[in-house]
This record gives sequence, C-alpha cells and structure tokens, in this order.
Amino acid sequence: MKKHEKIFRRNKLKDLAILIISLFFVFAGFSVLEKSSLMGWMGTLFFGFLAVIFFIQLIANIAYLKLHDQGFSEKTILKTKSFKWRHVSNFEIRSFRLNKRIYFDHVD
Repeated sequence: MKKHEKIFRRNKLKDLAILIISLFFVFAGFSVLEKSSLMGWMGTLFFGFLAVIFFIQLIANIAYLKLHDQGFSEKTILKTKSFKWRHVSNFEIRSFRLNKRIYFDHVD
C-alpha cells in the first residue's frame, strides 16, 4: 500500500514580519536604556528572544503539520505531538483573531 502524506508549513512572510517587528523593538529597547535601564533590558531581552525563535523557525523551517494515513503530527520548535485518526473527531479550520487555526476534538 502506498503511503500518502501532506505537509503544511508555517507562513514564512508572517514569520519574517514578526522577526522584523521584534528586531525593531530590540533596537527600541536599546534606545531606552539610558532613560530606564530596567524597561530597556526587559524589552531588549524579551523581543530579542522572540526574534531568535522566529529566526530559527524561518531558517530551519521546522514547524509543520503533517497529515498521513495513520493520523497527523504537529511539530514545533520544541516538541512533536502525534495523534491517530481514531482518537480525533470534528477536524476543522476556524478563524481566531484574524488567524486560521486547525481545531479538533480528542476522543478517549
């Protein structure tokens, strides 16, 4: 039997936009350091961490949703989750805060 699978990857343009916005806030944090060192460092560290995460996702292309004969797997930068089709019901795409998300009900 031939194995069928389909892989859906993250939108690279959205990741690039978030990376650019994060870098902007990193530079803004640096500019605030003289006036408020705590707020400057907090902003720089938070948005710097965010920029690193989105840079890794953009370059490595490691986040995806893979549909296959036995079920589906969701891979993110830190973990992978797999589900069998028999454990899932009501698999659908919905909009949430202007983003499309995949929702499903887990069946025991």
